[in-house]
Amino acid sequence: MQSFMDGLAGKRVVLSGCGGGCDVLGTSVIYQQIRGIAEKVIFFSLSFTDDRLLTATTRQVSEKCWKVEPGNVMIADDRQEQIYFPEARMANAMDVSIYTLSHFATIAQYTEGYKAALSMEFGSGSRGADVLILCDGGCDVLLTGAESCLATPVEDMSHLKAVLPLDIPEKYVAALGVNIDCGHGVVQEELDRRLVDMQCSGTMICSYPLTMHDAPAVYFTDV
Repeated sequence: MQSFMDGLAGKRVVLSGCGGGCDVLGTSVIYQQIRGIAEKVIFFSLSFTDDRLLTATTRQVSEKCWKVEPGNVMIADDRQEQIYFPEARMANAMDVSIYTLSHFATIAQYTEGYKAALSMEFGSGSRGADVLILCDGGCDVLLTGAESCLATPVEDMSHLKAVLPLDIPEKYVAALGVNIDCGHGVVQEELDRRLVDMQCSGTMICSYPLTMHDAPAVYFTDV
């Protein structure tokens, strides 16, 4: 895994929470390893946060995409954490901005949101992002649909399709905590077979076990 991370040095990297909800928090594991070497890191999240909350508290950049920035007052005042808004909490904790795509949108609107946000970051007609990494908390994004049971793959598959038209030379998927969906619809033996198939086909670039004592995992738990 270290060689892959080292290969991101000097590049403009997009880290995206793949399947909605709190997947974006998993991007912190990669961010911890590249924040000192990447030229620039931009965050996206496919979000379950209410559109009305996003509109009221953030900057809208397209019909279904908002820019969540650090210092969201509503979240800061929410001492008991009753408001569901993981992007704002992550933005505050890590002091980063997160482009947030509404779950209640079409695939075309996801793509439109990416294009609008990346144009804001890089301008039109100039060099854009070099690498995009979709980060899934679990394994939904790796499954084929032929398994006997699935968890919640619709958002992951939609997000995968949405980024295909983007003019970004390198695109990858990272599955973080790959077995956490087992017991929630995914069968461990079927997941194991899928991982072996991916290794044999060369689809899997690397796999690496993280312990709670490793720096990326410590950073994740702190966030």
